[in-house]
Amino acid sequence: MRKLLIIFVTAAALLTACNGKGNLQDLAKEDVLSSLPYPDKTNILEFSEPDSAFGVYYFEQKELIQILTTMKKVSDYIMSKSDNILDMDKSNNYLVNLTERHMEAGSTMRTVLMNSQKKGDFTGYKMRVIYETVDKDNTKYRCARYIFFNKDNSRVLKSFDIPLL
Repeated sequence: MRKLLIIFVTAAALLTACNGKGNLQDLAKEDVLSSLPYPDKTNILEFSEPDSAFGVYYFEQKELIQILTTMKKVSDYIMSKSDNILDMDKSNNYLVNLTERHMEAGSTMRTVLMNSQKKGDFTGYKMRVIYETVDKDNTKYRCARYIFFNKDNSRVLKSFDIPLL
């Protein structure tokens, strides 16, 4: 009886480990590192708790406000350092590359906003990963990556980055 209990507890622990938070963190880390040109110079700073996802662009209003507030802070920073983009210092690699990342994130956010009111069926889980890495000019930067996983936590369905200051 005791052996049967030990086998059952071990099996349950293995199933939880394979489909739980640890597996999502591993998949998230793999998604981040595989998409960056310098994975060896990348540090994962934070994983959020996994949350239920209802489509690959659906966010609750509180999450959208947080993302858009972050985007506004980055936009304000870019505008203040470049005289509203009229005087962009092309030798400032950080600012130029931040602007490129911000514009790409803005494109993704337009899609998110167009689909944010359409809560679909349960599609899996989502997680935010904060990471720090370097760009092609070896300039450090930070991003928040939003990652959507399928129902059984076996693969990434969609991910996108929001630059951070």
